[in-house]
Amino acid sequence: MSSGELICRIENPKGSLLVTGVVVGEEHAVVCPADYGYVPDTLGHHGTPLDAIVCGSTPGQPATFIAARPVAVVHLGERVGEIAVVVCVAVDDRDWDAIDTADTLPGHLREEIERFLLSRWPLDESTATIAWGSTADARETIDDAAARWAATVDGRG
Repeated sequence: MSSGELICRIENPKGSLLVTGVVVGEEHAVVCPADYGYVPDTLGHHGTPLDAIVCGSTPGQPATFIAARPVAVVHLGERVGEIAVVVCVAVDDRDWDAIDTADTLPGHLREEIERFLLSRWPLDESTATIAWGSTADARETIDDAAARWAATVDGRG
């Protein structure tokens, strides 16, 4: 694996339904526009691993690991704080070799990712914000989440 690549664990493959409890007593399902999972050995929002979306030509398999290259980060904001989701491309998928920033992602995919993420968490639509960050922002987000995880493992956190 080269510098800048990371391993992501896929929980929900591209095209799968992810059931969310957005409204108490009601379940909603959203379709994953790409493989959805997390970056192991990191701590993102609310003490859970940093979320990751991995774009590729074919769906991955649940509970598997995939080599990925970060290209962007999506920051979802609301009154209660921020949620960061790293957007990556699959390293072994040559069709995605030219994708290296959020701007080079297909426009329709960016829109699908935004809709998916806004549906994923129970955000107040009147106060929710969404912003795309650069590849450098994604790497900084990953480094910060890895440092938070390391601090808890080392007993310093």
